[in-house]
Amino acid sequence: YTDYDFAKLQKIIVLKNLGFTLEEIIAISSNEKDHDFVKQSLDLQLQLVKEKINGLKIIEKSIKEASQIIDSKKQAGWDEIVRIIHLLNMEQRLAKQYKNA
Repeated sequence: YTDYDFAKLQKIIVLKNLGFTLEEIIAISSNEKDHDFVKQSLDLQLQLVKEKINGLKIIEKSIKEASQIIDSKKQAGWDEIVRIIHLLNMEQRLAKQYKNA
């Protein structure tokens, strides 16, 4: 392999670790000289990560609340657990919506 091949592979690995899909990596690689395109791609990915972090914080809070309910009542707080599942689904839908935007 050439140094160019190695550099290309490194770029692909970095973009994959940043959460880009294969299709997005191909688009970024095809437009790597278009700095505006690359910047917009990175900005969008950053927004997705922030949204995911916020969603995970909500899920963390819900899990803690459900755990506290179980501790205080000594039984499963199924309403809270159902709410956690709904939050998980909502977080996944939000991520898909942002990705598609």
